[in-house]
Amino acid sequence: MVVSSLLEAGVDTFGVYNLDEAERVSVIAPESNILMIGPLLKADIKQAVDKGYVINLTTRELVDEVLKYENARVDLSIDMGFKRGNIAVEEVSALIDRLKDKVELYGLSTHFPLPTNKVEVEKQISTFNSLKQYFPHFKYIHMENTITFLHELNLGNMIRIGGALYGLVSYPDTNMKGLEQIASFKSKVLLTSNAQKGELVGYGDTAPYDTKTALIGAGYSDGLDKDLTGKSYVLIKDHKCPILSITMNSSIVSIPTEVIIEAGDEVVISDSNLTLMEISKLTGRRTYHLMFGFHCPVKYI
Repeated sequence: MVVSSLLEAGVDTFGVYNLDEAERVSVIAPESNILMIGPLLKADIKQAVDKGYVINLTTRELVDEVLKYENARVDLSIDMGFKRGNIAVEEVSALIDRLKDKVELYGLSTHFPLPTNKVEVEKQISTFNSLKQYFPHFKYIHMENTITFLHELNLGNMIRIGGALYGLVSYPDTNMKGLEQIASFKSKVLLTSNAQKGELVGYGDTAPYDTKTALIGAGYSDGLDKDLTGKSYVLIKDHKCPILSITMNSSIVSIPTEVIIEAGDEVVISDSNLTLMEISKLTGRRTYHLMFGFHCPVKYI
């Protein structure tokens, strides 16, 4: 479990997107700070306050609502082009005056909409740093994500690591600096068969050559994107097996004739030997889009 491993490493704050994630993390790490990264509905504020979660204030309306609760903990989020909220730099002073004696000012934050665009990043940093006189009001100042972390910009005093937790970055040309994928996605062979060149396999796909095939127990409802068909492969017994067709709950792959492959054999969709970065380069899909397309029983927390 990611949370348990991070607790052992000394992490005391966990960023989550919604109340469901917050509840699951709090069961594992009841003494830790839980920072809501995603916006809440006004109807959810009381529950978040009662649980002690840090509420991400992204709108003026949420500021008005949270002021009803004296024991609220808040993170004031400034929008600088992401449009995840409506609080502008010019409003920070007045909002701090309203909040500072009534709630705990846990964090001041923003988000990089274009983390790989050096000019835009520098412009946003400059704008955010214009608020430096207000930084002492807050315990944490944070804006960095995985990409800016790898660029070693050293901004603020907290970093919101995302895909890097799993050894992933969203952009395939990023210098990984030794970061390795630890996430793995696996399935099983359900049955094997044969297909002749031009014969139908799956819905409308055809075998490009005479081949043995394996039906594996993962399809696009599990996160295997249809775009992987004919472009990517899986690993079975360390052999590359091209993907011939992807259906809702299963997929068909070509398997080598010289290898004995049977129902129940493990299928590697992605791991350290077949990384999402490699699949991204084969398909043109971003690694995050690939990874977070995978659904239950995959658990991210």
